[in-house]
Amino acid sequence: MCGPIILLFRCIFGLSSDYLLQNIPFSHLKMIYNDINLKEGRAAGRPGMNESAVQKSNQKTYWVYMLRCADGSLYCGITCDRERRLSQHNAGTASKCTRSRRPVEMVWSREMGSKSDALREEARIKALTRAEKIELISS
Repeated sequence: MCGPIILLFRCIFGLSSDYLLQNIPFSHLKMIYNDINLKEGRAAGRPGMNESAVQKSNQKTYWVYMLRCADGSLYCGITCDRERRLSQHNAGTASKCTRSRRPVEMVWSREMGSKSDALREEARIKALTRAEKIELISS
């Protein structure tokens, strides 16, 4: 990826490769390069995709979920793939907390609009008392 970006800047601005690499962080060059591609209708090097198509392809559905562990404790987390995450918890590879409390079952989940919304909801749920969490599960 470095080659085309450097070549583009050399052609547009007449700057040497050494000057570009020494004085401008590569992340900045890449950001400008991607911006130029978006304006030309090539999003992030993907021909034929405009900016909205890239945004839709990058959107993920996030879920906040609660598990009931074998010892009766409750665990709250977020994921993009509920089935995969439940399998990871039951395999003992997802969390130290649930590793020793297997098997676990997913007792509640809610779809969220974004990762930040999911993280906020997870923090809100973790602050609830056990009784409030059980009430949330039963509602």
